[in-house]
Amino acid sequence: MNKDKRSKIVAPAVNNNSNNSNSNSTLRTFKYKPPNNTGNIIDLIGDILSTAGDALSTIGSIIQLNTDVFDDFQSQVDDFKSDQERSDAGRD
Repeated sequence: MNKDKRSKIVAPAVNNNSNNSNSNSTLRTFKYKPPNNTGNIIDLIGDILSTAGDALSTIGSIIQLNTDVFDDFQSQVDDFKSDQERSDAGRD
């Protein structure tokens, strides 16, 4: 029969002895730190608030324009009525 020719690799046991010169101190003290995305998050919130502010400004401008047009139209109607009353009074 065929003999298994694969080699077997055995990892050395971890030695917590600080005198061991073969150990890598960086790997022993490594701690995962998640990326700091605070700036990106604040920037995104600022962009959203800016967009919402622009939308509110546009809505406010439309409402103001509507009010101005209504006031102007009402003024023209009032002027027309007063002109009609004056011309009616002049005929009598």
